[in-house]
Amino acid sequence: MATFARVNLIDTLNRKPYVDAPPWFKSWEETGLLVWVDKNADGKIDYVHNDPKAAERSPFIGKPEFIPETGSVAPRGKYGQRLVANKLDPKTPDELYVDRDIMVLANPEIANLPSWVVGLVAAGGLAAALSTAAGLLSGILFTGAYIIYFKFINPAANNAEHWLFGISPEGIGTVGMAINFVVTLVVTRFTRPPPQDVQDNVEAIRYPRADKKPTDFEI
Repeated sequence: MATFARVNLIDTLNRKPYVDAPPWFKSWEETGLLVWVDKNADGKIDYVHNDPKAAERSPFIGKPEFIPETGSVAPRGKYGQRLVANKLDPKTPDELYVDRDIMVLANPEIANLPSWVVGLVAAGGLAAALSTAAGLLSGILFTGAYIIYFKFINPAANNAEHWLFGISPEGIGTVGMAINFVVTLVVTRFTRPPPQDVQDNVEAIRYPRADKKPTDFEI
């Protein structure tokens, strides 16, 4: 689905004059999740990805940093676009910055679907966030209840008769760790390695250094 959404975005915007961009483009541009930089000063949106190595790059370096407002007026470019202070990336001809979140949130608008579909997509994102939070809270409450009851209120009940498969909580954690290790080895053996920039980012997080910081990358 993400691939179709990206292709749809390219077909809709590539080589299209900025002034003729659909209304949803201007709306999302105001949120900062969609940014156009007119590198070649032709007034058209270039989003070609003709270099495989540039497919994940932004037209500029880093996250968008907009030029601050002067008084109550935000600075605008020749065609009315929002202006950024970021240094341009000469390695890619693309002129469009697309935040990864927009591919889900704006996809119904890009596909020109009715407004109720947009509402369903928003509701789905909210439901995913709430269900994740509910799962975390349930785990915390369960763990807290176990510690309070079996360790302080009724330690005598902490025996094999009340354990899952007769295995202590500490032991079941060890079993789960072993299973997770085996699954990791199997997945690693039969799938392709992640992109090098992802590996570098993980290493930078695992082994922090003052002269090496995690890098931003888009999906």
